[in-house]
Amino acid sequence: MPSTYIVDFLCYGDIVVELKALSTLSPVDHAQAINYLRVSGLRRALLINFGARSLQFKRIVWDDPDARTRARPTTPYPCNPDSPCNPVIRVIRVICGLFSSV
Repeated sequence: MPSTYIVDFLCYGDIVVELKALSTLSPVDHAQAINYLRVSGLRRALLINFGARSLQFKRIVWDDPDARTRARPTTPYPCNPDSPCNPVIRVIRVICGLFSSV
């Protein structure tokens, strides 16, 4: 049975953002973000956890030479810097903005 996975956000068409609400991030969460990068052909991801006592985030950079030939993903929930957003989206935009210059 085929499964469909949808990235939580795609910021600036270049950064995969995966949101969690867990007590702590696990290697499974990290692997999920890497899998999104592998299938999308993108290089950068943010794994953000709002469920811990304080905000946790992990920057992930994936260097896959075959990734450049894959199609770019789209998401129904783009993190558009010009759109009005709730506070969670504002935090994501700030983190994406810091990470986009790396």
